[in-house]
Amino acid sequence: MWLLLAAAYSPMASARYANGSSYADLAERLVGLDARLAAVPAAARTTAFGEASQHRDFIAAELESKGPRWIAAVGYVALWQRMHRAEEALVAIEPRSQVISDALNDEWRLRDSTVDHHEDLAADIESARQYLMTQRVADGAATSGIRTETQARSLLRMVRYAIDDFRDKRRSGLVRAKNLLMATMIITELFAFALLALAVVNHAPRSAVVAGIVFFLVGALVGLFNRLAQQASTGTTTDDYSLAGVGLVLTPTLSGLAAVGGVALTGMLAWMLAPTAPDTSVVMRPSLLTMPLTWP
Repeated sequence: MWLLLAAAYSPMASARYANGSSYADLAERLVGLDARLAAVPAAARTTAFGEASQHRDFIAAELESKGPRWIAAVGYVALWQRMHRAEEALVAIEPRSQVISDALNDEWRLRDSTVDHHEDLAADIESARQYLMTQRVADGAATSGIRTETQARSLLRMVRYAIDDFRDKRRSGLVRAKNLLMATMIITELFAFALLALAVVNHAPRSAVVAGIVFFLVGALVGLFNRLAQQASTGTTTDDYSLAGVGLVLTPTLSGLAAVGGVALTGMLAWMLAPTAPDTSVVMRPSLLTMPLTWP
């Protein structure tokens, strides 16, 4: 059955279907990158153009590939890094009007951001942008130290790298958290099945197994209700690469195991604290709290 399910869901292990929103964003940016590369004059197609073209070809090929990297979402992070490196390379060769427009956009992105040294980066953008707009070397040298257009473009490229690197690290952090949570979920569920298998192998009473399952389901339902309340109050405004979805799947497992463990602990404490006199009605009285403790 696992082989049949793997064959049925194999298309999900592709960039197009593993995360449709990331695929759509990358495909859209790729179209824009193609247009920008085509608009570069032939005389300006230097090493930076070749660098951007290689990144573009790699992205286009990877978007049509399959593999576990898309399920783990590390493939999307790698492609976003490639996309950013290509766009940064174009700063050195694109027309001045396009570079000024992109610099203004970067300046807006830095406002009230949490990027390290965002104020200094915004000042560098302003200096380079003003130099490219005025083209007066004397004034630029007196105010910002920028003496050539190449220097101004290099400064804008470094600022763009700082912004893109900040966003790439945020994406990478989400992916690492999601993969770690997924590994935790798999290990936890394997241990949960092991506990159930141990009870069955040791011929636990059917009533005890049913009671444990009931407590597990009740705890899972309560955990899901709590998760639903939290999700309704916070919501998800950005693509988290299924981090919230993995947490949602893990919630009933942890809540169910916590419920069973809490009931078992309560029963053990009741057994230990019960009086040792022959008439121990509290211990001998059958109840749901003591049913899981009747296992051999």
